[in-house]
Amino acid sequence: MAVAGPKRKRSKTGSGWSWRLAGIALCAFFALGVITGLSQSGHILARRIEALLARLPHGNRSELIPAAYHTFLFKEPTARKFGWSSAALTARGPAAEIALIEYPDGFFQIDSKGGLRSMVSSADAADLPVISGSGVETADASQLVEYAGQLIRAEAALSAIISEMHVTPSGEMHLFLERPHLEIVLAPGQLPLQLARAARVLEVWRGRRELIGVLDMTISSEAIVRPQAETMKCLDRATASRGAGRPG
Repeated sequence: MAVAGPKRKRSKTGSGWSWRLAGIALCAFFALGVITGLSQSGHILARRIEALLARLPHGNRSELIPAAYHTFLFKEPTARKFGWSSAALTARGPAAEIALIEYPDGFFQIDSKGGLRSMVSSADAADLPVISGSGVETADASQLVEYAGQLIRAEAALSAIISEMHVTPSGEMHLFLERPHLEIVLAPGQLPLQLARAARVLEVWRGRRELIGVLDMTISSEAIVRPQAETMKCLDRATASRGAGRPG
């Protein structure tokens, strides 16, 4: 199934929102927490946005996560990739964790101060989204922060919790939603437009989203819906059953 979206002017692929839009998003997420009976999903969304807004720079800059967050602290062996040693680790004040970065040697937490904390167990931070993939393994510090910002903006655009964002070497992103359980594939560039189309498709499929397996947004101005494998099996069985019941 293909859903064509209206043509729009090519927009800048800026890395953030304006202060006004970010404020609106935060209010919307707090409202979501109330609407859902102060649900865990609403609280998680609100905490993530609130943690990021607390770090927004003053002035006219509009980055959701400032690019100035260039100081990252790692433990070995991941630190060697950035030219730092474990001796560079210093005491840091309390900060809210916003995501987990998956490396071959373990998971690291990105906090609201833009730093990567020491290696953790994914089970100890089950409420945090995971950013994974070979595209992440080769990314520098500033790119990791950009990925975290893109994940948060995707949650805002889709009004959904993302459990994992998998980044390929080409920059293609695979978003795995926690509820409903489906995958959204995004091409690098013009993410806001792709997310807007994905949100419209999810709205059209309201009440039937569990049938969606993959939502592919990588083709310009289109949305390709691939059903769940189990859904296709059920349809095949139903079709075969109807065919068997017909007189020869």
